[in-house]
Amino acid sequence: NGNGEATAAASGGQIVEDDGKLLWASPTQGQPIDLKYVPNGARIYLVVRPAEMLSKPEGERVLKALGPDFAAARAAWETAAGVALTDVERLTIAAYPNEGQSPKFCSVVQLRTASSQDALLSKWGNPPGVAELSGVFQKGNVAYYIPSDANNQTFVMGSLEPEIRDVATGAPLLLQ
Repeated sequence: NGNGEATAAASGGQIVEDDGKLLWASPTQGQPIDLKYVPNGARIYLVVRPAEMLSKPEGERVLKALGPDFAAARAAWETAAGVALTDVERLTIAAYPNEGQSPKFCSVVQLRTASSQDALLSKWGNPPGVAELSGVFQKGNVAYYIPSDANNQTFVMGSLEPEIRDVATGAPLLLQ
């Protein structure tokens, strides 16, 4: 109608005829997000490409803009993971309910380059393996899972119960 066109023109927008395709086109490019190895039950998912983001000055400025609390959280995460964000191709962080306390987090880390199991274990302080769970290691409250089918490029880090245990035992992942 004429009123809508005037409003669109005044706001700097434009009217586009519906061709039956444009409105339904994906607003993103590339492949869909891969949630392989992400345990079930998360309420929030955050997927980032840290190495790509931090390869540009704007990326580091974005992280600085998150403030000193984020800088401390980043340092703690990098220490626990044994890798710098600049070495991470894709990071999927999932947040889980925690019985009225702060949420639990689980990270699926895809490295830019492969790293052997021994090298990863060394970076984590050589934690002991968890009995009956192949590829699972635990240091304090943090459990690590190195999937045998991930080409030494991916590991999962989070709470052993139930998240890491579910992924390591092959519990069906609901969001594939």
